[in-house]
Parts: sequence; structure tokens; C-alpha cells
Amino acid sequence: MLIVDHNVTVQDVLSRLLFSLGHHAALGGNGFVGEPVFVAGAEDLVIVDVQMPLMNVWELSRIFNERSQGPAPTQ
Repeated sequence: MLIVDHNVTVQDVLSRLLFSLGHHAALGGNGFVGEPVFVAGAEDLVIVDVQMPLMNVWELSRIFNERSQGPAPTQ
């Protein structure tokens, strides 16, 4: 699992909750940090803050989608 949130308290609470349920979560403070972790392909679930600085959730989800499905076909 991957948690991408610029708020350290949110990262801590979510990672502790997931750990108590038997899961491990990688943490990223923004989309630029979270993207390489996702690209490595080890994450089954990604929790992303909607209002992140630097790279918003829509930009990050577009990158995740492209990486998981490959580039869009050209016409």
C-alpha cells in the first residue's frame, strides 16, 4: 500500500491503522515522491490526498493510470 499525503499526521494515523490490520504502507509526502514507488509496481492500494501541493491527485492518478495500462494508442 502507498499513502501519499503532505500532512505527516495523516500519514502517521493511516499507516498505524493499516499496520494494526496487518498491512505495511509506504509513505510519500507529495506526488513526486509517491510516483516512483507506484511505478516500481509493488503497491496494490494507493491512498492519495486530494489537495496536495506540487502535484494534485488528478495529475498523479493520470500518471498511475498511464503506468499501469501503458501509453494510449495513437490514431
